[in-house]
Amino acid sequence: MPVRSKVYAPFNFVPLSSKVFYPDWSEKISQDKPFEEGLSGWIDLTIAAKMPIFVSDGHTKREEDERKKEKKPERAAKTPDGRFYLPATSVKGCVRNVLEILGNCKMKIDPRARFAQREWSNNALYTLKDDQSKILGGWIKEDENGDYVLKECKRIYRIGLHCIDELLGSDLMKRKFFGSGKLTDEEKTSSYKYKMIRKLGKSFSIFRDLTFKEDDEVSKGRNWTRVRPDDDGDIRGTIVLTGQPDMAKFWKEDREGKMGAGKYYEFVFEDSEHPKKYKIPEELFKQYDRFIYKDNADWAFAKKELKDPRGIPVFFRVERDNVKDFGLALLYKLPYSRTPADIEGVRRDRSREDQEMPDLAECIFGYTGKEKSLRGRVQFSNFISENAKESREYILILNGPKASYYPIYIKQDNRGGQLTGNYKTYNDGELSGWKRYHIREQAWEKKTDNDDVDSRIVPLEAGATFTGRVRFHNMLPQELGALLSAITFHQTEGCYHQIGKAKPYGFGKVEMNVAAIHVNGEEKKLDDDDVRRMFARFEMYVHDNAWWETIANELVTIASKNVPDEEQYKYMTLEMTGRNDFTEAKGGDKGIKYSLPWFSAHGYGRKTVNKDFYELCLEEKQKAEEQERICKEQEKEEQDRIAKEEKERETAEAAKRADEEKKRKLEEKKKEGLAFLEKTNIAGKYYIDDFNEVKKRVNQWLEKAEYPVVPEDEIPRLKAALDRIKEGGKKAIKGWNNDWISKVTNGKLSYSEE
Repeated sequence: MPVRSKVYAPFNFVPLSSKVFYPDWSEKISQDKPFEEGLSGWIDLTIAAKMPIFVSDGHTKREEDERKKEKKPERAAKTPDGRFYLPATSVKGCVRNVLEILGNCKMKIDPRARFAQREWSNNALYTLKDDQSKILGGWIKEDENGDYVLKECKRIYRIGLHCIDELLGSDLMKRKFFGSGKLTDEEKTSSYKYKMIRKLGKSFSIFRDLTFKEDDEVSKGRNWTRVRPDDDGDIRGTIVLTGQPDMAKFWKEDREGKMGAGKYYEFVFEDSEHPKKYKIPEELFKQYDRFIYKDNADWAFAKKELKDPRGIPVFFRVERDNVKDFGLALLYKLPYSRTPADIEGVRRDRSREDQEMPDLAECIFGYTGKEKSLRGRVQFSNFISENAKESREYILILNGPKASYYPIYIKQDNRGGQLTGNYKTYNDGELSGWKRYHIREQAWEKKTDNDDVDSRIVPLEAGATFTGRVRFHNMLPQELGALLSAITFHQTEGCYHQIGKAKPYGFGKVEMNVAAIHVNGEEKKLDDDDVRRMFARFEMYVHDNAWWETIANELVTIASKNVPDEEQYKYMTLEMTGRNDFTEAKGGDKGIKYSLPWFSAHGYGRKTVNKDFYELCLEEKQKAEEQERICKEQEKEEQDRIAKEEKERETAEAAKRADEEKKRKLEEKKKEGLAFLEKTNIAGKYYIDDFNEVKKRVNQWLEKAEYPVVPEDEIPRLKAALDRIKEGGKKAIKGWNNDWISKVTNGKLSYSEE
């Protein structure tokens, strides 16, 4: 029997791989230098619409606003000659998404995205509830430099709603918030209160620069000090209105100013003469502006005061003297400690430290990074139809649950949609995976009759066919195999792509068929052996048990199983007043918590991805291993040859250096000459003062300088030294040898035999 979970959606997820696959050939990719196995050509592709399909041609914001104002529907893209077509970017996008799943690729996530929660019943998750003593008040403003600055107020006080009515001179608060029934979402906002006050003809300045006194009667025993307006008061500040959780059940005269069943109090921010200032990083502010408070009526209303001298009133906490988080209410939404990008980053880090390394999809389709970029080697044409016809007009809500709803978007340890333990959240969980919408046999509709929410479209009827071409350039066999695998769901029959808008409602279900493949000038079919080997080569690089059993099988199951027109495969309900499936699912029956079960657990049968290439994959793997062995041997031989040449080069260079050093020393000796014969000590005595020492040192010099005899210009130095020694007495001339003198001077210097 199919699973019936309290958490459901028109989509499900394909699990992420535990690691990202980074191709080891990415650094060798080139548009100009072909791979040895490089393949170029094109794929003729036919796309058949099995359900109504809608892809618009794009409009400017002005055109879109004008169309909505006139309640005109959006229409499908047309060529100048009036034929309907699917834009190349749309076809490329849906093919790339499947390739990213099958290729164990990175998940593209906005690094600025951050979500927040206000889980009142989960104190471990929503720590703010037990941390009110650390909450501060202040004013955020944008200064003249464009920086966001938060000025801390002196103290926060509480003030009764009856006091606000007294200031307004009306019973507005009592009449609106203390009746019977429930408040709508709009009525619960602070902006609604301010707008009501404006309708009274009152300016918001009525709440500013007031003086107050402590209200001793109601402050006694309370966590917060209550105040009331008083012209003689010693507290100066501004009244700050916040959202209303719900309407109070009663407000009796004898309970005015005292706590009842609802929210009776607003806030007073006391002025500070020298407020402490905090600079809010632009990145943090944008996370609140674009994600945490996106579509929040109070934030949209308050933002208009950013450039006001006072700014926006906020509650906040600090950590290490920096703003940790902030909000528009005392118990504001608490951001998760991790962003989706942080969680995805862990998966990438398991694979490779270099985050700039391209994955398989980036290698094929190209990418632009902070430091590196790569041009894609695949180009899609527009896909034109000769038989497409417009269908009727549909009115749909083209939005869904926010990704902050962790029972859906965070992978849970569940069993058929029921949790056995606590929920995982963005603080400690993993992303559920790649979102894929369910395919259907008939479309369903949902509208609100609110033109600001509903979208009008005129799709093309089912049965339309579109033809186009996919060109590829200098791709490796495994890359072309990956591209074909993405187009054909790894050549698994009965699987469908989804393209265009309104996919949650069953629109855009298409079947892609490869008509022909032209590779390096030859036409081929999908069942050709060399094309099948391309699939095997791709499979060889990415497949493992997880790929087969979870990723590939879960993908083809979602892409092939038509879901019935039942609530279980539509959006959960969130009504202004009344039913709230999102809260109900987390509250659970008898403590049971619910989450989104894997689609393969729904009981409609599981489809298995085509494994016809498995034997070929093993053959290709053996070939690759053999080729790798040969390459390693050749690489080792090349390394040995290079090492030998390097050693020979180093030896030759060492000999050359030694020879040059020898020559240098020789030149130094020649240049030095017999100057050593003239050196004296401090006392003026010659170091060389006998004939034997002269003979010894001169012989050494002649040998080192490579002279056969003393050069003619050095003979005067030798003669001076010998004359000095001749006069030095018997000790100095001991060993005197006239033959040696004549020999080393080539007969140019001689002494008598005396």
